[in-house]
Amino acid sequence: MSFHIDPEYFQKELEKLPGWKQEDGRIKRDYIFRAHLDAVQFVEAVSLEAIADDRFPDIFLSHARAILTLPGGEEKLSIKDLDLAAKIERFSKAYTEK
Repeated sequence: MSFHIDPEYFQKELEKLPGWKQEDGRIKRDYIFRAHLDAVQFVEAVSLEAIADDRFPDIFLSHARAILTLPGGEEKLSIKDLDLAAKIERFSKAYTEK
């Protein structure tokens, strides 16, 4: 696995992010909402935050479910991805998760 950050530091920080898991050198989180519109609004908020942070997660949206994978594409995991995941966790509570 290839990191732009120390693997031990990465693991310690990942443990602070509930629901996020490591998978193939990336981090991933599955969010389930009460309704499709909640998921769409959440994805829009994630997209705006990602653009501001110059990160581009892979986003899968299906009905009331959103799956986020950081980093997107072929990028290597960096501290920016952990920072973005932490920001997403903080504002995700504003949406009606199941």
